[in-house]
Amino acid sequence: MEQQNTTCQAKSTQQNQTCAQTMSGKQNQATEEKLLNNIYQNVKMGVDAINTLLPKVEDQAMRQDLTTQLLGYEEFSTQATKLLLEQGKTPKEISAFQKIPAEAGIHMNTLRDRSNSNIAEMMINGSIMGIIDTTRTLNQCRETCPKQLTQLAHDIIDFEDNNVTRMRAYL
Repeated sequence: MEQQNTTCQAKSTQQNQTCAQTMSGKQNQATEEKLLNNIYQNVKMGVDAINTLLPKVEDQAMRQDLTTQLLGYEEFSTQATKLLLEQGKTPKEISAFQKIPAEAGIHMNTLRDRSNSNIAEMMINGSIMGIIDTTRTLNQCRETCPKQLTQLAHDIIDFEDNNVTRMRAYL
């Protein structure tokens, strides 16, 4: 807000109001983009984790639950991508700094233990991190983001929460 004042200060009152609205709109758009990219990266992390885990899962019920989650993550990824493209933005991919340690962690954890319980625990931890990250970002734009976007974030949080509940059965 302080930046708005210095940027818009030298203009007339009407121009100042227009300038402040423009600056505020840009900030809202940046927050919307941040939330959409957060959603996109969160669900892509879920896709990557499941794709890494599936070849290691032997139990058919667990495979089916993970496949159902995978389809959900892919659908949310498509929705986030569509909304970003509508804003003229490109989805920001997960950085190698995030991706490589996550994948290595999965390989290390399943190297010693491929049990349903261990896999469920990894999935639960990932879902909880996604819930926290999405909720934190959502709280930053709850008042300014469009309803469609906040609803998408809430849908993903609910989806993640349901994933946690489903994975608890395997602990």
